[in-house]
Amino acid sequence: MGEEKEISKSLNVELKDRTGQIKSLNMVNDDLEKTMREINVEKDHLENAKKAIERKFESNKKILNEKIKSLNDIIIGETETREMWVERYNKEAHEHKTTNAILMNLKGENRDAILKMQQSI
Repeated sequence: MGEEKEISKSLNVELKDRTGQIKSLNMVNDDLEKTMREINVEKDHLENAKKAIERKFESNKKILNEKIKSLNDIIIGETETREMWVERYNKEAHEHKTTNAILMNLKGENRDAILKMQQSI
């Protein structure tokens, strides 16, 4: 009987130790679960913030691409206008050169005609 009491006492002590360990582990588990919930809330918050930033980035990217396209259209228009003016200038320069050549020929013919008239008088 004494031995059974010792074993019973020993088992009770071990049971108290194990119960204390279980309570301690439950507290640690509760703390970890609370920390995990907080981390999940923070993760959700960060994911929402990330999505908002991505939407803003895409919006800004679209706006900037539209501005680039608009500026490229302006550049193309200005280039076409410049080419038109260069072409027009070259055409007018050629016409002016041709007109000058005709004028010089007419002046020469006029001088010849005047000299011919003076000589016939």
